[in-house]
Amino acid sequence: MSAFWYDSCSCFFTFIYRSTGMVKLRKYPFLMLLLIYLGIQVESDANDHRYSKGDTVPFYANKIGPYFNSRETYAYYELPFCSQDVVKEKKLNLGEMLNGDRLVSTPYKLEFLVDKDFEVLCNKTLSKIDVSNFRRAIEKNYFMQLHYDDLPIWAFIGMRNDGNYNGRIKTVYSLYKHFDFEVFYNKDQVIKVILQMANSFTDVTEDKEVDVGFTYSVKWTMTQQSFDRRMEIYIDSTILPHNMPIHHHSITFSSVTLLILIVSLLTFYLLVLRKDISKY
Repeated sequence: MSAFWYDSCSCFFTFIYRSTGMVKLRKYPFLMLLLIYLGIQVESDANDHRYSKGDTVPFYANKIGPYFNSRETYAYYELPFCSQDVVKEKKLNLGEMLNGDRLVSTPYKLEFLVDKDFEVLCNKTLSKIDVSNFRRAIEKNYFMQLHYDDLPIWAFIGMRNDGNYNGRIKTVYSLYKHFDFEVFYNKDQVIKVILQMANSFTDVTEDKEVDVGFTYSVKWTMTQQSFDRRMEIYIDSTILPHNMPIHHHSITFSSVTLLILIVSLLTFYLLVLRKDISKY
């Protein structure tokens, strides 16, 4: 969606620039700034996503929220996940901003073609408040959304089990502490990422301090699927959080906004060239 925005906007601005020239554009400083901004974004978005073994592949955390209401989302670090000393925010492109993304850096290191086995993400002591926050999130079926090489990844934060424990009915809340990534690649490009939660967790049922070590593993698998078809998997709504199709409204809104932008640009173009047009 973002590429469509950028291609459309850049084509229109290029057309206007070639038709009117820089002299006339200087009379409209806002338009010049918008043109520069879009130009920068288009250039930065034109990454060919090609890597060599050991190269760093962009990995960001995005949002968290209840599985059964994908419209309700919160910043990733509103829960006490492992974090870097300095959390960096990704400069969002237009499509990401329209989608309400909040991409931030994480301590995950999934270098290209580098397998890992139980790599330490962080060791931390969860306070009573941290434990309580995680438990409430698990109770509401919170999922987290990550981004790897611009591919979205969804996973639950933990699980809830209702059962008979020592002769009495009890609800147990478990926080996942190990993450298994399987990354599919074709030559020098990332094609697909699957995240599975291993049977490794920490009990957060009671409000007490808990020492926990978070780890992750990475396995690289070759595939014949082409890079230009890697987004087809997301057409299948079964891999998306419940009610994620509601984002069709966001797509509709984006399309309407784009239409308004196109009409505005055409209006501007006609105003600039009205004298030339009147001659004919």
